[in-house]
Amino acid sequence: GCIVWLPDLDRWASLIREKLNKDGRLVLVDFHPLLMMYDFEKKTLQFDYFNGSVIHEEVHSSYVDVKDSAASNVMDEYSWSHSISEIFNACRNNGLDLIRFEEYDYAPYPIFPIEHSERDRHYQFISKPSFPHCMAMEFKAT
Repeated sequence: GCIVWLPDLDRWASLIREKLNKDGRLVLVDFHPLLMMYDFEKKTLQFDYFNGSVIHEEVHSSYVDVKDSAASNVMDEYSWSHSISEIFNACRNNGLDLIRFEEYDYAPYPIFPIEHSERDRHYQFISKPSFPHCMAMEFKAT
């Protein structure tokens, strides 16, 4: 997932549009915002869907540098929750038209710290009801 690390989607979409030629394409594949609301350890919805403010967490590990992820090494992590409409509107307002949108009930790798299933390299968090894990959007520069 990359979109959660961006505080300002309007600026992000503007910069992308500047770099694309007319009819150029942006393909965004990321974790679905609904998945990002879930606290897998507590097995409950924990985080807001809409971008109210920065999310600050103290974490003990990082997927960026696993060898430096000691239990005593506390790191500050900052992220932002962006709704699907916030992503669509930032792109549309900056000359990027949506031409395709897909949702998937699996993730491409095992991001879940608790029970999950794997089928054909598709990893699913086991839950009822089920919910989307990833999404794909394709935009065309106008």
